[in-house]
Amino acid sequence: MIYTVTFNPSLDYIVNVNNLNIGATNRAQSDMILAGGKGINVSLILNTLGVSSTAVGYVAGFTGKEIIKRVEEAGCNSRFIELPDGLSRINIKIKDRKETEINAAGPKIEREYLEELWNILEEVEKDDMVVLAGNIPASIPQRIYADIIKKLAPKGIKVVVDASGTILQDVINLKPYLVKPNQDELYELFDVRVNTIDEAKIYVKKMREMGARNAMISLGEVGAVLAAEDGK
Repeated sequence: MIYTVTFNPSLDYIVNVNNLNIGATNRAQSDMILAGGKGINVSLILNTLGVSSTAVGYVAGFTGKEIIKRVEEAGCNSRFIELPDGLSRINIKIKDRKETEINAAGPKIEREYLEELWNILEEVEKDDMVVLAGNIPASIPQRIYADIIKKLAPKGIKVVVDASGTILQDVINLKPYLVKPNQDELYELFDVRVNTIDEAKIYVKKMREMGARNAMISLGEVGAVLAAEDGK
């Protein structure tokens, strides 16, 4: 089983407009609502590929219930922890000639509810995989990804990390199975802007030298580069 962990899931409200006019009323040409968050996206793609996964994370309020409903209707398993206060966030994505995003903060996760996550992770077995994706809410310890990797290490469980460069700095020496920064996250890690495949090859190798068993950099429409632990 692959477990995907998203601490701050969302409903993504995507609006298409023609010629966005700031400060005026704009009419949407079309719109849609999707369950979002990096870990949830991984589960949805895995499901499309016919691979079973379980989406884990924190939700709250009526928006949280809608996230669970949409994830399960898409055919994914879910083990979401429901918080008693607050609302899961709604992120707005306005698509014109360029895309503008407004991302909300999401609910506060009290320390007592972290114990429920640890209980779920206790069930993870050796042949399972855990994907830690997205940023960490301010209400919980910022080294939570590192703590999870350390907790799972004695079982030999493979952990994938897809998060910001600052989070990668905390975990890369713990030998995660795979790290996958994009251009912006790589900039946070190395303070360098990578735009080409040849440049990316340099830094996937550096991430392997720092401890990652496998390292990938995604460059949007340019493509992606993977340095695998078999040396390829």
